[in-house]
Amino acid sequence: MITDIEMDYVERMVTAYRHKLIELIEQSATDHEPIHVQFEQIGRVCADYYGLKYEQLINKKTRKDEYVSARRFWFWFAKKKFNTRMTLSVIGRLAGGYDHSAVYHQVNKFNRNYEYDQIFVEDSNGLAERLGYKIVKVEKEDYTIEQIDLQL
Repeated sequence: MITDIEMDYVERMVTAYRHKLIELIEQSATDHEPIHVQFEQIGRVCADYYGLKYEQLINKKTRKDEYVSARRFWFWFAKKKFNTRMTLSVIGRLAGGYDHSAVYHQVNKFNRNYEYDQIFVEDSNGLAERLGYKIVKVEKEDYTIEQIDLQL
């Protein structure tokens, strides 16, 4: 039996998240594939770019530069593309069991590296282009993505 207090809480929660739910439904209706499939495809492009297999990319145990760089771009790109639809925790779990703080660290490190490391910039721009996006500076050490208009 649900008490009046519990029912009141549920009603407040539904009201509070109604606008968010509508936004998520509208966004997912415009996507061609489920968000987790899109996320995996981005990971596969990142792995391919660095000459890795996707299965190797989600292996937490390796910290070699090419794996870390691929994951860093993957986490950052996913954060920008799926901004409100995917939390840092979800990104980490889907990418092989990372927690939100690991994803947060990689996203921030991406922004710092993109500001100062020319090789990293070239790799990141190449990856973004493969995915149909370009990286755009918002402010110092903060970048976002814009979809490339493929019509000539």
